[in-house]
Amino acid sequence: MKNDFFAETALLGQGLADCSNEKILEAWQKALPLNLEVLVWLWQGEITVGTLPQFLQVRHAPDMGRFNMYNLPSAMADGKSGFLTAGGAMRAAADLGKKAVVSCGIGGITAAEVSSDFPALCSLPVWLLATAVKDMFDPAFVLEYLHKHKIRAFGFEQSAADGYMFIGNAVPLDGCLRCGGDLPQDVRLLLNPI
Repeated sequence: MKNDFFAETALLGQGLADCSNEKILEAWQKALPLNLEVLVWLWQGEITVGTLPQFLQVRHAPDMGRFNMYNLPSAMADGKSGFLTAGGAMRAAADLGKKAVVSCGIGGITAAEVSSDFPALCSLPVWLLATAVKDMFDPAFVLEYLHKHKIRAFGFEQSAADGYMFIGNAVPLDGCLRCGGDLPQDVRLLLNPI
């Protein structure tokens, strides 16, 4: 079953290292069909799109790297294998004509560093659905960065972001998408909390 979106694989590949393939499969089946071809990863230099059962076959392969928007092209040229972050999945989505990427918690912005997820949001014609900015980052900095790049962030059925795993101070978003509504063209980040 093909779709117009990809799901990043960094969380399933490395973020849930202690979670067994069986546990992941069991949880996935409760919400999504097993034949859904949305997971995207790099295998021997090739962007690979597949189902969860296909992904689980390579999840614990040796030498699996982690690739973002910046290091993905060189990893492809070098024939590497690995998982794609949200930014890496957005790069693959743009190259393969997909409209969106689904992620869990996305990176953030500090005075010293900008996660590659955000330059991808600002430069690629793909929007990102994520639960939230990871808790160790300030979502207000993220919104400020996006606004400087003329990108807006909406919440799904809510107009504020209040944390990823821990509820913190609510930060107002640029708007709210209601179920069945259309996402405005300048909105590239849609947050849908856990």
